[in-house]
Amino acid sequence: MGNAQFCASTKCSLCRIIQSSFDISLSGSNTGWGRFGKGVYTSSTSSKSHDYSHNGCSSSFKAILLNKVIVGKGCKLTHDSPSLTAPPAGYNSVLGEKGGSLKHDELVVYTNAAIQPSFLVIYEP
Repeated sequence: MGNAQFCASTKCSLCRIIQSSFDISLSGSNTGWGRFGKGVYTSSTSSKSHDYSHNGCSSSFKAILLNKVIVGKGCKLTHDSPSLTAPPAGYNSVLGEKGGSLKHDELVVYTNAAIQPSFLVIYEP
């Protein structure tokens, strides 16, 4: 993919993230809510990431970003807490653990500097 170019659409989340990283101010804009509030969500479960991968063009391929994430001291939660705008006091992130209301793990950070895209995986489902 040496000739790959970013698309011109301002609605293409993937190209925007690759060009300028994540933006917490856009949290929830695609889903309408956040299980653990306003943050950037990641998961080590590829099938969960696949479920959130949306293709806005006619390609048969999908894409997932692999990210470097600074977890710090993570607060383990198993139930929804959608009013969070930061991790609980004394913590740096939220670790959503499987069980309770979660079927898959989630890691949520609340500052743009805590996450950086590192690898782009393009695949055909």
